[in-house]
Order: sequence, then structure tokens, then C-alpha cells
Amino acid sequence: MASYQPWYELKSEDPAAYDRLVEICDTLNNTLPGSGYFEAVDAELAVDRALWTLALENAFMDSDGYVHKGSDYALYRDDFHDRWNLLQRDANEAFGSFSRNGWGTQGTVDLHPDYDHGNPDLPVMNILLADPDAHARYLAHFRTIADEWMDWNRAGPVVAEWDSLIRDEVQADTKKIYSWADYVTNLDSDVNQGNLVFKGLRQFVDERRAYLFALPEFNLPQPEISGLAHSPAVPMAGEPVWVTVAAAAPAGSALAHVRLHFRHRGAFQRVSMFDDGQHGDGSPGDGIWGAQVPGFPAGAIIEHYVSAACSVSNGGAWRFLPRTAEFQPPSWSTQAGNGSTPSINEFLAKNSTTNPDSAGEFDDWVEILNRAGSAVDLGGLFLSDNPANLTKWEFPAGTNVQPGETVLVWADEDGSQGPLHANFKLSGSGEEIFLTAPDGSTVLDSIQFGEQLDDVSTGRFFDGQSAWVTFSAPTPGVANEQACGHRAYDQLDPAAHGLLLAGTGTPALGGTADIEISGAAPGDGLILYASSAPAYLDNLLSAGVVLISPSNLVYQASLTANQAGEAYLSASLNNPALVGRSFFLQAHLPSSSIGEQISNGLEITICL
Repeated sequence: MASYQPWYELKSEDPAAYDRLVEICDTLNNTLPGSGYFEAVDAELAVDRALWTLALENAFMDSDGYVHKGSDYALYRDDFHDRWNLLQRDANEAFGSFSRNGWGTQGTVDLHPDYDHGNPDLPVMNILLADPDAHARYLAHFRTIADEWMDWNRAGPVVAEWDSLIRDEVQADTKKIYSWADYVTNLDSDVNQGNLVFKGLRQFVDERRAYLFALPEFNLPQPEISGLAHSPAVPMAGEPVWVTVAAAAPAGSALAHVRLHFRHRGAFQRVSMFDDGQHGDGSPGDGIWGAQVPGFPAGAIIEHYVSAACSVSNGGAWRFLPRTAEFQPPSWSTQAGNGSTPSINEFLAKNSTTNPDSAGEFDDWVEILNRAGSAVDLGGLFLSDNPANLTKWEFPAGTNVQPGETVLVWADEDGSQGPLHANFKLSGSGEEIFLTAPDGSTVLDSIQFGEQLDDVSTGRFFDGQSAWVTFSAPTPGVANEQACGHRAYDQLDPAAHGLLLAGTGTPALGGTADIEISGAAPGDGLILYASSAPAYLDNLLSAGVVLISPSNLVYQASLTANQAGEAYLSASLNNPALVGRSFFLQAHLPSSSIGEQISNGLEITICL
């Protein structure tokens, strides 16, 4: 361990950090290559994340990272999934800023994706990428980067926007290392200073794309995969789920495999998918492939994605759906109990200003709902944040809850403040909550959650039902639904997009429903959709989760963002039949200098 410490800077207070670092290095270096190597490494190191890092550094020729120097990277241990993540740390020398012989390309951008893969000092490249599956994944991710970002039509607007933000300050800077003329030239064209080459941003993107797509590796036949779906859409606790996808090989090739990857915690498991009519896939040979995922406890979130490959004998390549693979994959959540047992209804893991407890402290809380038709005593049930200790905190006898009513448990580790103060706190970085029956082992409900935002709660969209969303306006102690007015809701990671949808005023009969969209760029074309039903469809758009039902659309409007990046719509409410009805809205920005965006969801219930 002492030999590692001079080379790594510890950023946590974990006393076992270096021991764990030694363990992953040992696994990576000393596991025997061949069958099982990928799985052994992937159990400890998020291989997919590591491959994205390698592909990004090579694609954009980052001279100051793992690929080029074996340094200037970060290792982060995800405690929830119990795996290491290799992260890019320093990209200020990307886009071709190097000495003429720095990459061995004589100042060009003709850097092969397999550059330095035999370097014995870089085991993630030298050993891991020698595994055929790892290398196929790497090339698939590299192809995605080249397809989607090595394109001046995509990168150019970003460069133009950032240039407009800094150019006046750059010109006025009296201590800049390079001249103003070089800055302006370098936006599009190379600047050469002795043995140093500073590739023009546009020139780099155009030349790198041309080089990469002339390589044989980037012209292999790829499968076509689409229509990822699962059934039932909302599985009960313990209920198996069928996952299906459409997959086909291009003419002259054949599919080598179609695989489903899924996980609850830890590394993704991998199972084969079949087009035989016996795996929830329809008819044999119809191009629809299926596989079954076993049932999981209530509240478990199951992430999943699909890989497919064309036959190696035909020089085939891999492809993923979604193309980001293990990064923000689609998921489903299992439903609690049998619909009449108590359930977790809402929680707030970072309470800064929302609601204080009786002592005036803004503590974490968990809301429990009685879904039964009669009053229940929660006494004897357990609440916990630890799957290894489901009986961590016991509800006191006499915790009576009326049908349809809720009770708040304060997660503050301070039982001196009252009987409903649990002996644990919630982690704002993510963990799990379990509601367990008096036998101490039957989980009635659970929820797995990730990074949380201040004063944004996570709750069931409809009280006691399965769909989990986030609320910017938490509803502790009252129904998540409302009789009339506006209710904003969002995907489980509300920070994943920047478009904001909000309602103003009161949407009452005889008045107007007033909608505001913000976060776009000036002049952007926006589409506002309204549906008669909500949804949580996280496999339709890479920009985020579709939060309204596409099959129940009732309204659509095209809007243009003003100079502040905002758009407004006002709709008259003159039909008495609208009173009490709810509509679910979401905005979509198909393309922009800020990329494709979607907004949060907004429920509008018409008031009398």
C-alpha cells in the first residue's frame, strides 16, 4: 500500500481507500485473461464508464490524461453499486494542443483508436482492452462519440456560444499567454508555434471526423435496434418482467448476439435475448427479441439496456440501445405490496427550508401512507436505510393512521424529540429506504434513490401508486395530488435537463391557463404538448424522460423563445366540462445550440 500513496492523492476520509485501490489494481492486473475476465473486473471497476473515458480522451486527443500520460485522471468509488469509476479529470489540452511528435502523428489528427493499447504501464488499455467484449464496447462508444459530436454542425454552435461569452474578456486580458490574433484564428484554423501545434477547433473536428470514418473499424456492418420495451409496465414486487427489442442485421451480415443487460445494484447482469416465440417476443423470426428479468422487491429500480452485434465472421460491430449504454439507462420500479398494505409515499433527503419538525429543525423525513380501507396501527413495522438491517427502527405501538392518511417519520437520529424520530438519517448522495413487516424480513415497500437536490422531494405521482417522480414543491403530510391548480413534477434526476415549465396564476373556469417555458436559447423553436394522462417513459429520448402519455395527446403548440430564452402561452378556459379535469404538459426543444432538451412535467387541474 505504501508504494501507491506517493502516486495518488486521497480525496476522501475513508481509511480503507488505499486498500481498496490495491484490490482493484490486483484484479485488473492479475486476473487471468480469457473467459470470466471481463465479469471479474466489471464487478469492481465500472468497465463501461472506463471505456467511455478512454474513447473520449482518444477521440478529442486529450494530451493530459490516462490515454496519453497514464496520469491526470480520477478514481471514484460508488458506494451504492460498490464499484470504482475511472473519470476524466483534466481536459484543458484536448482538441489537438500538442508538440508535433507528441502523439506520433507528425502534427496531424490521424490518431488511431487503438493508440498505445499495448503499453504495459496502462493496464486499463493494455490488459482490459485485450478482452474482445471490452474492445468491441470501446469501438461502439467511440463510434457514438464520432457520430454525435465529431460534427461541426453539432460542435460549431457550442463553440460560437462560448466564444461570445468570453471573447471580450480574452481581448481585454493583459496577461494572456497567446495573442488575440491567435485566439481568433484558432477558432477555425491551426496555429503553429515552433514545434507546437494548436489545432483550429473547426479544423480539428472536420479533419478528425474525416480520418475516423475512413478507418475500416468505423465501416463495419452495425445492427439496427429499436423499440426497447418491457411488460408489465409497472411490475408488482417479485413479478418477472419481459423485455423486448427489435433487432436486425444489414444485408450481407447476420446477428451474432442480442443481449439484455440489467441491474438493481452492482454490476449489470447479462442474458441472451431470443426471437423464438418463447421469450415474450411474439412470433418466431419476426425480428422481435425477448428475455425475462426475475422479480425484485417492492420499490427496486431496475436499470436496463440492450446490446447487439453483427457476426464477427462478417466483420461486424456492436451497438447499444440506448447508445449511452450504462450511462443513464432506462429503468422501471416495482410496485409495493398488494395495494392495501402501507407504503412509502414521499421522502425528502435534503430538507433545507421546506418544513421544520416540532423542534424547529429542518430534518429529513419519510412519509408513510395507509392504503387500506380502514385505520391501521403501524406499530411493529420497521423502517430502515440498510438492506442488511431491515429492523433498524421500529414504529411505536399506537401509531394509528386513518385510511388514505399519512404519517411523517423524521429521519434525524434524535429519538429524544419524539416517538416518530428514527435512529437514522437519509443520505443526500443516494441510498435505499425499506418499510418492513413485523416479521422483520418481508419488505412491504422500498425505494432506491440517487443524488438529491435541496428541498426537492421524491414521491409517488398518485398517492400509493407505483410511479415515482420528484416534486419541486414537496407535500409533507398532505396528498401528493391536488384538487385544482398547478403541480410541477419531474424525472428522478431533476437536474438532468435545463428547460423549465411552470404555470402562473389560477387555471379557473372563465379565466386562462398561463404557461411559461424558460431555459431555451433566443429564437429556439419549442413544442408544448398536453396529454390527458401522465407517464414515465425513459427510453424514448436521450434528452430526458417523457413525463406525459404520447398516446393520449390532446393539444400541441409551437412556440418561439424570446431574447431571454422564454416562451409563453395563455389558453382560455370557457368550457364548464373542464372543471376538475387534469391535463399533463411537457415542453420539447428538438434542437438548439444547447442541444436537444425537454422540460419537467406540469399538471394543470382546472378550478371552478
